Amino acid sequence: MVEEKQKLFPSQEPEEKIFLLIRHHWFDYVAFALVAVVTLAPVFAMVWYLIANQANLTQATMVLLTVVSSILVLSLLAVELFGFISHYLDVYIVTNQRLVDISQNGLFKRDISELQMRQIQDVSAHVEGFFETILHFGDVYIQTAGERENFIFTNIPHPYTVSKQIIDLHEDAYNLEENDESSGELKRYKESELEKGLDIEDVETAAKKMVFNQTNSVRQAQGLYFSREGSSTISNSDEKKHKLEEGKEEKISGE
Repeated sequence: MVEEKQKLFPSQEPEEKIFLLIRHHWFDYVAFALVAVVTLAPVFAMVWYLIANQANLTQATMVLLTVVSSILVLSLLAVELFGFISHYLDVYIVTNQRLVDISQNGLFKRDISELQMRQIQDVSAHVEGFFETILHFGDVYIQTAGERENFIFTNIPHPYTVSKQIIDLHEDAYNLEENDESSGELKRYKESELEKGLDIEDVETAAKKMVFNQTNSVRQAQGLYFSREGSSTISNSDEKKHKLEEGKEEKISGE
């Protein structure tokens, strides 16, 4: 069971498995590195000027240069801290059940968006530009069902690999949902027939044939016949009066 301190996001289920934890490509941080270079250049120049001309400068000039350089250094630290937090805490999580987008907007605001795997309709990867192609990063677009806003994983490394992983997990989730529906239909059928007083072993056998055997043209259990038009009940004594046409059978619902 997932302990509270081990959760990567608040709604993570105990049995939910994390397959991918993705951050933006390091190239996104290049802009902050350029800001650092541009800011540090005048700071180094002022420090060098103070050291070289210390004997010729007035006290007021030395204080002014020291204050200005200190302000620039503190501003640089603030900008770099903001860039690091935005880069490190902006996370995309892919599990076997959902997609999670954790977006850090500023220092004190965080948004979390989730998308269930079964709501995914289409996944595509896009790589455009010189640096994106050379460094292998780009965007992954996840089209959702209904009117819900689409998910976009922006500037992530290896977008084609990520999109393939999401497609595989979506197919697994869809197949699992189909199996759960079949199991639920089987259970509902057994319960409905048990209410009629039929033997549990006979009901078990008939239910399994009804759900899983797609080759029989007529499915029979304890004098029951199931046609394409629904779940009609015909006694053994009326068998000769009710002949179902070949190929007209289908799995009945659990209603």
